[in-house]
Amino acid sequence: MTTLGVADFAGMLPVRDPTLLPDNYAQFAQNTWLFKGAIRGLRASQPVYTLIRPLTTKQVYRIPLNENLEDWTNSLWLEFPDPYMNVIRSPVVGDQYARYYFFPSDQFIDDGSGWFSTPFYAPLSNLRATPPGPYYLLGIPVPATAPGVVPAPVVSPNPQETRSYIYTYVSAYGEEGAPSPPTTASGDPGPGTTWTITVYSPSSANLLNRNLSGIRIYRTVTDSSGNAEFFQVNTTNIPITTPGAPIVYNDSQTADQITNNTVLNSTVYTGPPAGLQGVVMMANGIMAGWTNEREIWFSTAFLPHSWPATYALTVDYPTVALNAIGSSLSVLTEGQPFIATGTTPDTMTIGKVTANEPCIGRGSVFAAGEGTYYASPNGLILLNTSGTINVTQMFMEREFFNSLTPNTWAAGRTGLSYTAFFKGSSSEIVPNGVILDQLEKNVPAVYIQALLEPSEKIVNLYWDELSGQLFLVHNTDVRWWFAPSGGILLSWVWKSKKFRLPKPEDMKALKIHFNVPPEVTITPPTPQTRNNNQSQVFDPTKQYLIARIYANGNPVVVREIITDGEVLLIPDGQKATFWEIQLEGQVYVYMMKMAGSVKDLAKA
Repeated sequence: MTTLGVADFAGMLPVRDPTLLPDNYAQFAQNTWLFKGAIRGLRASQPVYTLIRPLTTKQVYRIPLNENLEDWTNSLWLEFPDPYMNVIRSPVVGDQYARYYFFPSDQFIDDGSGWFSTPFYAPLSNLRATPPGPYYLLGIPVPATAPGVVPAPVVSPNPQETRSYIYTYVSAYGEEGAPSPPTTASGDPGPGTTWTITVYSPSSANLLNRNLSGIRIYRTVTDSSGNAEFFQVNTTNIPITTPGAPIVYNDSQTADQITNNTVLNSTVYTGPPAGLQGVVMMANGIMAGWTNEREIWFSTAFLPHSWPATYALTVDYPTVALNAIGSSLSVLTEGQPFIATGTTPDTMTIGKVTANEPCIGRGSVFAAGEGTYYASPNGLILLNTSGTINVTQMFMEREFFNSLTPNTWAAGRTGLSYTAFFKGSSSEIVPNGVILDQLEKNVPAVYIQALLEPSEKIVNLYWDELSGQLFLVHNTDVRWWFAPSGGILLSWVWKSKKFRLPKPEDMKALKIHFNVPPEVTITPPTPQTRNNNQSQVFDPTKQYLIARIYANGNPVVVREIITDGEVLLIPDGQKATFWEIQLEGQVYVYMMKMAGSVKDLAKA
């Protein structure tokens, strides 16, 4: 007599035929947590925040309001009508304004919530205001009009000096923009002479949605070698007045006095280019984003308002997503991937990775210590400075991978395993997601069915940067996915391989060993309450576990298991070569055996 059994449960290995699977692998595994070899259920997500704009919210961002980084209630939850809105905290250490920078994508839809469709920023105090705001457009405008300069008349026998004057606008946060066109004039250098400089307040258009507060004037000083450099003239910013109005400033300083002042640094400090999106934070305070499909732009280090065009690089194909790991930037495109590296924005270099692995899902991108994961037509790809690795090719074929609709994925991590939920999926669409792990032998692939109510729908995933926790954005609320404790366990399904016997044989008895986890608080089932209906559906409100037995692909019997290790009989007359067992439950199952007789089962 033959005995079949599993004592080290594993997930799906869809690259293998069901009859050729190792004995402990599954044809189908859903909501199973298998890292310890036992079947445990995934935890149901726990509601932490109710959406204010459920009809239009496509992504969220959380700002903790105290030192407890997992205090979901005492947090500021921001909602965006954009599935790919990037939010970055100020790279300035100890930023007294606690500024946050927002970069909408090309999928932004204005829902009247007040967010801008172009890059913007705000201090935390503005985000917490009631109503929230104001928000400010990112970048400081460049003065369009050159300054007026009336030089001091040359008094004989004084020499004549030639100077150039420019001016810049400055925000209330000390952000300085690129300078105006220059005006050059010659006159008496002094001392005791006065040059009259006229600058112009920003126009109404430039003042709109910008917190501009001052003007700085610079002039050149030429050294003995003939090299000219701009030095700040007014050490205190000139207040901005009526839009476009002229403002007169008298400069009576000598060259010796001026050279003790600040040198102009903002020559190339232009704002972000039109269409900038997908912005990520690199090392050394550098932000990176893309525009015009193939242009990769970098900000000045620690100055998010400055995006010099001279730093921009190009790639060969339209960009899908960016991901930063240290001083390395992964550029995922519709063709081959690229990697840019550098410690300063002006030294960035970019190289093409020799791999035909285009990115087919912007939401599939996830950063990990080992590199960047993303979906290509060939499987789940890991990109790092060593190249690319197809991490799913050993346990699933590309046809199976693409059946998981990776273009709809929103990615994160469950434990250390790559996790993707299918955006737009509902409780009627099974499954809602998948867990993939190329390193854990018991996991390879497991389906997720996370939704419990017919009205629920998955909108997106939010990976919280401060707590390292993953959240599901539903159509009504935000939920903490797979919390370490609390809540309920999701019902799970695990179906064995097709066990092939040397010849047709009857299986007579089944025994399953399990523990009841503390989260399962139902009234323990009894022999009197046992459900013997052969059409039954597992009921987590009443049952621990049921088993379905198949012979040559045909259903033989359904048994409810109510006690650990109990022996259940299988009807006679079912001689078959192929046998399968499907378990459905909410308890921890750590061993399963099926034999041709009760006696053989006892020996196993």
